[in-house]
Amino acid sequence: MNTKLLIKLILAVVFIMFFSSFVFAEVIKLKTGKIVEGKVIERTDRYIKIDFHGVGLTYFLNEIDSINRVIQNSQSTGGGSSAEEPFSYFKEGLDYASSGNFIDAEEQFKKDLKARNSTRDSQLCLDLLSLYQETKIKKEAIISTFKGLERLRIGEYEQSLSYFLEVLNEYPDFAFPNYFVGCVYAALGQFQPAINYLEKVIKINPIAPDSYNKIGMLYDAVGKSETALVYLQKAIDIHPNYAEAYANLGRTLIGVGRYEDALNNLQKALEVDFNCIDAYIGLGVFYLNFNKAEEARSYYEKSLQLKQIPSISQYAEIHGGLGHAYLVLGEKGKAKDCLLKSIEKNPNLALSYLNLASIQVSSGEYIEAKKNLEKTRELFLKAGDYQSVRRTEGYIKRLP
Repeated sequence: MNTKLLIKLILAVVFIMFFSSFVFAEVIKLKTGKIVEGKVIERTDRYIKIDFHGVGLTYFLNEIDSINRVIQNSQSTGGGSSAEEPFSYFKEGLDYASSGNFIDAEEQFKKDLKARNSTRDSQLCLDLLSLYQETKIKKEAIISTFKGLERLRIGEYEQSLSYFLEVLNEYPDFAFPNYFVGCVYAALGQFQPAINYLEKVIKINPIAPDSYNKIGMLYDAVGKSETALVYLQKAIDIHPNYAEAYANLGRTLIGVGRYEDALNNLQKALEVDFNCIDAYIGLGVFYLNFNKAEEARSYYEKSLQLKQIPSISQYAEIHGGLGHAYLVLGEKGKAKDCLLKSIEKNPNLALSYLNLASIQVSSGEYIEAKKNLEKTRELFLKAGDYQSVRRTEGYIKRLP
């Protein structure tokens, strides 16, 4: 072969190999200051729609400050355009607040709020810090509340509960520890005590969106979907940019068969915050509902690749969902590994025990399957989900 022709062919191959790893994307800056990256798939004189990890997000032109085209390396594994890890601001803020350094804590929470503009975590903490300036609540009580929140974030529920109850012993109408006690009981699967504490928060502060959101989640968990929808919509009415509330509303709508509305709300959650872990979990649930396990697996895996780090309960739910997806795909080994991780992080997820029992039945491990089904029944009973209790009892009776 002619040497010059060979060189041209080699250069052509190198060119293709090099540039095939790059894709064009638009960087959209909203008037709120939020930055979104994705490929534009539709453009009209009123809005643009971008493909964000397989989900179409719509932005109206009057919301957009600027649009710039960039070249991205398609082999990059990063979750966004920033090299910083925004979630570290929240963690550092908690560290400072728990040690009584409120000035530096406030600075870190504000940085986190700027980096993750829809997050409620840092806004709650800033509201808590402001109480120290505006009320007669002792600094020690504020510090104890932050210490409890720190333990709650890492799944040390009993320790966190002791901090919150200590504060409530002195300040029984202090909304924040009441809210966090509700969160602890929810994580422990004790849904009615959780609802009681969260309803108390609403009596103290009728415009507390987080309590409405959490109560909505709990009612959905026990099968009271219509009641859940009322609370979740109230959370959004109070706070229209509440990404997690849109995600939870979407998940609840799946349960009542309103699939188009469900998908719209899950997409809205990502429009508000494309790092909203609950939205990706919700999309996983959405596709599992239609037995589209590969799509579900993809969204659960994406939720682990975001800049925002999952909480202990989210990590457990993600792996529970992954386990379910792998089970549908027939990959029982991977399913079992994921389900065990889910149970390790949160031993109160009934569906993880139920799916694990399903694997054990299929492999003839009937004694272990019965143990996990009995645990499933216990958790459904604790949650007050009596329909699921009866269904699980039927599974137990059918065991050899």
